[in-house]
Amino acid sequence: MEVEAVPILRVADADAAVRCYERLGFTKQREYRFDPGCPAFVSIACGGARLFLSEHRGDARPDTLVGLTVSDVGAVVAERVQQLADEIERLRALLRGHGIDPQDKTG
Repeated sequence: MEVEAVPILRVADADAAVRCYERLGFTKQREYRFDPGCPAFVSIACGGARLFLSEHRGDARPDTLVGLTVSDVGAVVAERVQQLADEIERLRALLRGHGIDPQDKTG
């Protein structure tokens, strides 16, 4: 007999949570909603690890912790730093497009 324990994590936005876990190598297996517009219940997996992400208020306590071991955390951090740098540059370009100098500290 095989037994698997799968943590259920309460999330406010399942799509955003899935994007976050994808950076760690997880992929979305399934998504279930009772009806369109209802809270999502999502299964994600990476290797032998699986998590359930639920937008349902009664499914899990907020602020639950789950420990994950990542083989190359440096690569994960480097990717996130690059994403943030790209976002900063996008915002600077947006400001310049509106005639605002992003380096102007006067105000």
